[in-house]
Amino acid sequence: MKKLMMILILLVSIIACQPAFGQVSTTTTEIQYAGNGSSTEFAFNFPLPGDDTSDLTVILRLVSTGVPVTLTETTHYTVTATNNEFASGGTVTTVATYSSDYTLTIRRDSPDTQEADITTDSGVLRKAVLEGAIDKNTMLIQQQQTDLNRTPGFPASDPTSSLGYWPNSIDRKGLVAAFDSTTGAPTAIDAIPDGSTAITAYAKTYLDDATAAATQNTLGAIPVFNVKNILYGAAGDGDGAGAGTDDTAAIQAAIDAARDVGGGIVIIPDGIYLTSSTLTLYDGVRLLGTGDSYNGTGGNGTGTVLNITGNAPGITVNGATGYGFEIAHMHILGDGDAVQDGIYLVQSGGSVPRSASIHDISIKSAGRDGIRLDGYSFMSLDRITISTAGAHGVNIVDDTATPKQEYLWISNTSINGCTGNGFNFTTGILTYLNKCDSSLNAKGLVISGDVFQINSSYLSISQNTSQGIEIYADSTHITRLSFRDTFIHMVGDSVAEKAIYTHRAAAWNLQFVYFDIVDITKNGATSPTTAVDIDTTFIDSELINIRNASGGAVSLPTDISLKYTDADKQGVQALANNATPTIQGGKNYITSGTTTITDLDDGYTGQEIIIIAQHATPFTDGTNIFLKDSTNWTMAATDTLSLIYKNDNLWYETGRSHNASSSVGNIICYDGDVVTYENEVLTY
Repeated sequence: MKKLMMILILLVSIIACQPAFGQVSTTTTEIQYAGNGSSTEFAFNFPLPGDDTSDLTVILRLVSTGVPVTLTETTHYTVTATNNEFASGGTVTTVATYSSDYTLTIRRDSPDTQEADITTDSGVLRKAVLEGAIDKNTMLIQQQQTDLNRTPGFPASDPTSSLGYWPNSIDRKGLVAAFDSTTGAPTAIDAIPDGSTAITAYAKTYLDDATAAATQNTLGAIPVFNVKNILYGAAGDGDGAGAGTDDTAAIQAAIDAARDVGGGIVIIPDGIYLTSSTLTLYDGVRLLGTGDSYNGTGGNGTGTVLNITGNAPGITVNGATGYGFEIAHMHILGDGDAVQDGIYLVQSGGSVPRSASIHDISIKSAGRDGIRLDGYSFMSLDRITISTAGAHGVNIVDDTATPKQEYLWISNTSINGCTGNGFNFTTGILTYLNKCDSSLNAKGLVISGDVFQINSSYLSISQNTSQGIEIYADSTHITRLSFRDTFIHMVGDSVAEKAIYTHRAAAWNLQFVYFDIVDITKNGATSPTTAVDIDTTFIDSELINIRNASGGAVSLPTDISLKYTDADKQGVQALANNATPTIQGGKNYITSGTTTITDLDDGYTGQEIIIIAQHATPFTDGTNIFLKDSTNWTMAATDTLSLIYKNDNLWYETGRSHNASSSVGNIICYDGDVVTYENEVLTY
């Protein structure tokens, strides 16, 4: 018995003498530090099983990308224990310093193994080993709990019917993780996460697009931007009299968004939109309203109204960024400020707005011009109404002193009640007017600058307070104007009023003008002194026909007369009876006497003329005029001589006719380029 007691006492002593690891008194399994560019020592307060530093993991993470890198012990860091044992943690000392761009995470990451043998070979129980094994299991449990904390879970109060597993790998392949709409249990479906819309093959083509604009490009659609979208926030709550929310920034933001994706449609829904500064349009942007049926009162059902306020145009298009735009289906309402145009197209750096369209627009009470065109190329204005502008209705100008105005089509456009002129053209190349009218303005149509080729058809000009059509070329060059099927209705309350009025400083200033089928009527009782006032040197080689719509003779009220003579009307001008008569840029001339002609003044390169003799008129060859066979020639009555003015500033004969033997000595009729005699017709 004494021997047994001695063995037990010895065994207890042996066990008691074994070193103990201690207790696991913290649930912490990891700690994270932010770099500061100087620290290299980073402490941790959780134990390591068996003092094994291999159970420690150190992770360096770049904050901007989130990319983690696991560092290597001895290569990147060393580990030391607190108080020479890891029961209370330790310190990680890094080789390098890390800036604030990085974070450093230290965590316990023990392997899921148990290699401790808690007894000796003789079967003696070892306390320290036993405690160490139990401590490690506790640490593993904590480690798993840390990982579990990073995973989604279900509340303990959820019914068991809502728990479960997702379908197997085959059944869930290519599907989206979701929860059953009835039980809430995990499932997998072919739908977007809210479970309400099926994902078709078509939809999958744009699900990875980052923005709505990118999706529109994927689908090949034209981007559409609604100014009332929450992204822009236009209110459209104006009253038409300058009150309401200022929508300038909202509308411009939608326009800018369209510009940023290379163009698109900007929709302005029904409403009255107050703007306080100009809206700038860009390449490929189509600014579209819903109609221009505004009747002067607020509220819905008015279509789209831009109520422009402030001393600036309502809409501006700059030449540098004004290609392929469109403005349509809206009413622009001004408030009369001095430099306020409804729409302003302006040159920039030699570029002009181009290849664009403005249509189905009404503009009222613009302080300056309804539409002001400082520069354009291939521009169309169609179905436009302009009223009560402070200056002109449509005004072609040269604000920037670098004129480029070419190819403009104006059709179905009505202008009335403007303080200035209905149509005011001070420059331009190739302008077309079709089915337009100008009424109750100062003047109907004024052409007063360097203008080349205006073709007008079905133009109606009614009751303007001054001239119906005025062509003013005192210091500029206007050429090739054509007016067909024109109706001019005069006010008839002033003797100074004129239906058509032309004037110029010199012959070359105004050339090649054609009026055909012009009806002129008057309203009031006062008869104008001159209804049609054509400069006496105006005709040149052009044909002026003022006729009624049936194509017959001139049809005017009995108290309206024409200023020009029959000879002027027929387009044949008289040569002065001197040695160097002027031909003033014309074509057809008739001699006035027998003075020998040695030169013809005021010719221009390429000018061709025909001279018809009424007298025996000599021409001298060899100095300024070069005739056939280098011989002087005396024209007999009814002879003709054709000459051309070349770039050496000399005249050369191109043909002649000898008609002196004809039994008739006088011209019977001249009509256009055909001279008719009693026995023959000569065509030039």
